[in-house]
Amino acid sequence: MVESNLHKSLVKIIERWINSYSSEEMVVYADAEDSYSGNIPPKIDTFIPDIFAKGINNKYVIIGEAKSSQRDLESEHSEKQFIAYLRYCKNKPDSIVVLAVPFNILNCARSLVVAIKRQNKLTLVKTEVLTSVSLI
Repeated sequence: MVESNLHKSLVKIIERWINSYSSEEMVVYADAEDSYSGNIPPKIDTFIPDIFAKGINNKYVIIGEAKSSQRDLESEHSEKQFIAYLRYCKNKPDSIVVLAVPFNILNCARSLVVAIKRQNKLTLVKTEVLTSVSLI
């Protein structure tokens, strides 16, 4: 899949966030054009996240997904992705689902994540919504 420059930069934001968030050494798998075949994230349900990171001691995982437009963010496909990722993290203590979006859809993304978590009884799963200004 050909990714836009915006999508690539959002994925990089997730990678930088993981490096600053985690005190544990992480193994990071990225679904990017320049990834080696062994470095691709595992499928979760039927979806491959943009980023999948796990602690060396396998205590928790971080699943990252970048959405570069409101249309993509609000699609049925994206909703199913989020639900699958949240369910995956549900029984893994301290695991987190991270979403990166452009600043202009940040509030929409936050609201959408909260709504999906409520509708699917997944409110205890940790989530983080990032944008390019998150790390300034």
